[in-house]
Amino acid sequence: MNRLNRLWILCLSAAVFLLSGCAANCNSCRRAQERNRRPLEGNAWVVYQIDGYTIPTAELDTEIRFHATDHTFRCTGRAEGLTGHFAQNEAEVELRFELDAPTDAPRGTLYDKLREVLSHTSAYAMDAGMLLLMEGNRLLAVLQAQDK
Repeated sequence: MNRLNRLWILCLSAAVFLLSGCAANCNSCRRAQERNRRPLEGNAWVVYQIDGYTIPTAELDTEIRFHATDHTFRCTGRAEGLTGHFAQNEAEVELRFELDAPTDAPRGTLYDKLREVLSHTSAYAMDAGMLLLMEGNRLLAVLQAQDK
C-alpha cells in the first residue's frame, strides 16, 4: 500500500509538472504575440485571405488603411471606395466597422466580399504581421501588414 501511494504521488507530481510547463508555454506565446503586435494605424493591411479563399499573388492589391485621428478606414485596389469608421477595444480585442454607403461596384467582386466581412467582424487577433478578422471564433479574413 505504501508503494502504491508513492507511485500515485509520483504520477500526480508528473502531471502537475507537465501542466505547468504547458501553461508556461502558453504565456510565453502570448507575450511573443504582444511583442510582435502591430498597430492598426500606420500600416497598409493587404487582404490576403477572405472567407477561406486565398487571394492569388497577382491580385494582392487590396489594402485597408486605418486612420487613428478620426477612426476611419479606407480601402484601395479591388475594393476602392470601401470606407467607413472603426471602433477598437484593445483590452477586449474587439473591432467593429461602420461602413459608408456602398458604391456601384459589381456584385460578387472582392469589394462585396470584403464589405460583408467587415460588416460581420466583431473581434480580431494579431499573429506577427497578420491581422485576423473574426466573428466570434470564426475566422473571416486574414490581412498582412505592409510597411509603407
